[in-house]
Amino acid sequence: TDQRVITAKIYNGMQNVPQKKYLDEIRSNTLDSLSKNMLWTSEPYKFNVVRWMAHENERGTLYDWTAVPGRYQRIFTQQDKAEIEWGIERSMKMEYEQSRDAAANKNRNKESYDKAVFATDVNLRYYDYPIKSGYYFNPTGTYTFEVKTEMYKPERKPTTEHKDIVQSLINSFRYESNLIYIDNNNNAVNIQNQPVLAYGGKLSSVPAALTAKDPTGVNDVKLLYVEDASVDPSRFTINYEELKHSEAKDSSADPRLRAILEGYSDSGTQGSYDNYKYREYIKDGQNMFKITETTKVTIRINPENLPLYTNPYMPDGDYIVRAYIDNINLAESKNEYKKLGELKGIQNLDIIEIIVKGSIYDDIS
Repeated sequence: TDQRVITAKIYNGMQNVPQKKYLDEIRSNTLDSLSKNMLWTSEPYKFNVVRWMAHENERGTLYDWTAVPGRYQRIFTQQDKAEIEWGIERSMKMEYEQSRDAAANKNRNKESYDKAVFATDVNLRYYDYPIKSGYYFNPTGTYTFEVKTEMYKPERKPTTEHKDIVQSLINSFRYESNLIYIDNNNNAVNIQNQPVLAYGGKLSSVPAALTAKDPTGVNDVKLLYVEDASVDPSRFTINYEELKHSEAKDSSADPRLRAILEGYSDSGTQGSYDNYKYREYIKDGQNMFKITETTKVTIRINPENLPLYTNPYMPDGDYIVRAYIDNINLAESKNEYKKLGELKGIQNLDIIEIIVKGSIYDDIS
């Protein structure tokens, strides 16, 4: 009888391939920074893999290579990110410039005072924005932001993360004023059309803000307008980059995929191939895309330049009108970036100080 010695050399791979660490942080996350970068580790995705096994003859030659399912699934993660950039298209200084110049030149042409009536009194000439109560002072300003996200997903479609970030930023915008206005019923109201109370016969100034969720102001007229992809589809762009791979033996794969597979220098496991000829491939039929989305948003305050009249009994003093961005609590999100905590807003995106000195009744009497 013939006797044969059969030796089986089997290596089934390591249970866990070393995972690369990614950043989870917000860069330039301060109240005065117009640009902020969010970085977070993507959602983990499991991939089925195959490895190729062979027979070895007495001369050490490998033959009859066969694809065999990998023993372990491999976990894919990557660096997701969002770049946020706020800007001013038309500042309040720019918008009120014509009216301010008209006052400085003592121009009596009413049409020159397109946004506001500034005082022409000599004793107020050193103030940037002097007014008398009772004249119109129209809210104004145009502000922008752009969001660019890069995320890794197994499906070729827009991401909820991008949409949620854009909406959170829209909702965080505030146009705040503590000027006191008068409505069509001669009531004292703030910019949000809320009643302004008097204490000791004197109207009390309290800041109020227009927002995307509550965009109506004096006389319940809409004053804040948002232009996003729902208004103009060209404000949104999307690009898909497929991470290529194949389960064919000796085929190449995207380096970002090789980083999760055993048997490659990309994952720090080249030794498995050198010592055991063990190398993994992503099983066909599975996908991964790098999805790059960009949205541009414009927020316009009172684009129709509706006249809003200040209350003639508004007390003398300093008043502030400003556009600012509120903080966003990312922990309330269901997305992976919730681990980043709080995205700081912008304390003063745009701001002017108004001095109220006197009343329209001074000019009438």
